[in-house]
Amino acid sequence: MAGKIYLEILSDVNKNKVEVTIETYVTLFVYRFIRCDENISIYLIRSVPKDNSTKITVDVSGFKFHVIDGSNSDFQNEAAALVKYPVIVNDKCVIAGLCAVCRGLVKLVNDNEANKLLGFKEGCLQAPSETSTWTKFCEIDVINCTDTVLKLNAKHFEGKKSFQLFDEFVRFEKHLALPVRIHNVYKVARDLAKEKTTQAKLVQQFEQFGVDGREKTPRLNKQRKSKANFVEISSSTPQDQLNIPHTFAEGQDVHLVDIIMYACYFLMFKTLPNTQSLSMSLPLTTKWMSALRAKAELKSSSSILLQNQLVVADDIAYNCPSKEFESLYKSDPKRYKPKARIFTKQSEIIASLDKVNALNLNIASLPMTVTNQINWSTVPYQALPEGGKLPEKRLNRKKHQLECLAQCVLTIEKPGDRIVDFCSGAGHLGILLAYLLPDCQIILLENKEESLMRARERVDLLKLDNVHLFQCNLDYFIGSFNIGCSLHACGVATDIVLSLCINQRANFVCCPCCYGGIHTIPHIQYPRSATFRTDGGILDTEYMHIAHCSDQAHDVNKGECNVEKSEQGQFCMDVVDTDRKLMAEECGYKVQLLRLVPEDCTPKNRLLVGAIAV
Repeated sequence: MAGKIYLEILSDVNKNKVEVTIETYVTLFVYRFIRCDENISIYLIRSVPKDNSTKITVDVSGFKFHVIDGSNSDFQNEAAALVKYPVIVNDKCVIAGLCAVCRGLVKLVNDNEANKLLGFKEGCLQAPSETSTWTKFCEIDVINCTDTVLKLNAKHFEGKKSFQLFDEFVRFEKHLALPVRIHNVYKVARDLAKEKTTQAKLVQQFEQFGVDGREKTPRLNKQRKSKANFVEISSSTPQDQLNIPHTFAEGQDVHLVDIIMYACYFLMFKTLPNTQSLSMSLPLTTKWMSALRAKAELKSSSSILLQNQLVVADDIAYNCPSKEFESLYKSDPKRYKPKARIFTKQSEIIASLDKVNALNLNIASLPMTVTNQINWSTVPYQALPEGGKLPEKRLNRKKHQLECLAQCVLTIEKPGDRIVDFCSGAGHLGILLAYLLPDCQIILLENKEESLMRARERVDLLKLDNVHLFQCNLDYFIGSFNIGCSLHACGVATDIVLSLCINQRANFVCCPCCYGGIHTIPHIQYPRSATFRTDGGILDTEYMHIAHCSDQAHDVNKGECNVEKSEQGQFCMDVVDTDRKLMAEECGYKVQLLRLVPEDCTPKNRLLVGAIAV
């Protein structure tokens, strides 16, 4: 299976040496480890480094590659230029994001030994960083830690006898001290128990006979045989009692997570001074690295690095932070957890709404008028919700949702437009638009590999040549487009989509969802608009009271909810989306806040339609 991998470089290639980013270094490390064949072409994209860019010098003499100027206008129109590096482009889709790209490399190699790196049911690093602690740790936390280490200089150690290690070092060290928790943990425990029993039997047979060849006393033999009895492990045995130690990051086998992290740890250990003291402070990490270092492929991969170690006082000692850390097997304690949020009191909601009402705004959504209904009988099966294997009870509701969003897109599109279906899932909206708009280019953007592959099957069956699939996080997409749309992008994802559209001066059609999942992230702050934030003085906590209440907007026609609460929730949805509307208007957009019809096609039936004001 052929593929192309695009990696960012920060200098020209000179005598097989080149300066690269941390992500490029790690990707080349993995590429070398899994012994990618010549079917995977390497393209090194020359970029202009930023003032604070971390540069790693590597030896690329063992790679076949092509160098491309990233500012070249022809290259800017290619799919690889639309997302952040590293990037894989194959016949299926465009993949961006370090962990997803490394998984993609393994799959492109299509080798049984390489596939073992993906672990049980190929689940290693499969989930995106938004939902997986492991993926976030590898793709963001450890990369940021490596960047911090590489930016250290002698002044950071000057006059110091000790240096405190960064949190990521300690989190992984404590993780290695915990019992293994994996999907097939009972199978692994039974295999280890059998292995120990076999070893015990071999020792017993060896010790059963004396130096004269005669069998020892039956009583002694009986005692030793009892020690070699197999220990039965029941599925009811608590996992914490299995006591399977970590040889590698996820248990007894080498997985892709080990290779990615080893590349970073190898670089950090090579950079930090006094490696002996560092090893004493991180004994389990050092043992893990030693187990991996025995792999011949790792020795070959490590040879690409040309980084020098810091030269400072040899007697520097390393201390570990004393605070507690959650297991990497558990959810990141810093990650927002909607289900774990504190219950919002009615008095808090009322107080927050009073501040909103004091702004004297017209907070309301209008039912949209469906004038261009889709003739579903003429739409091919694979472009229907049925083609996406939706349950029958959801089909009609999904058709109404798609009809509303598609109509809005049809009223603002122009031939040749690039339309991005963000959080596309299995492609219900994007595939329908691709069929209805053959003169437009449709991008399906989704970070879940399985969902995107279901969309790929439908696209292939329909033989649509105007659809491009991108597997990546929202923030990794940096390309230009004309229209951005999303159907039920959860929580803060809707605000990321709106931000991407505004940055590209693109029109948008967005149906939000999961208002209670809204939370502040570095580049998305709440309230969104200056009207709410500055004029109204509405605080982040007050805004969250309203957002949480929005999820109480249930369908009153089902008779299973409090009507008064539901009406309050409906109003709170309008408040949040009015804030979004005002934010876009402050950026030069003309925006409508509408409701899907029929309104019971989904409880989350608001629709934001924005166009650049003329």
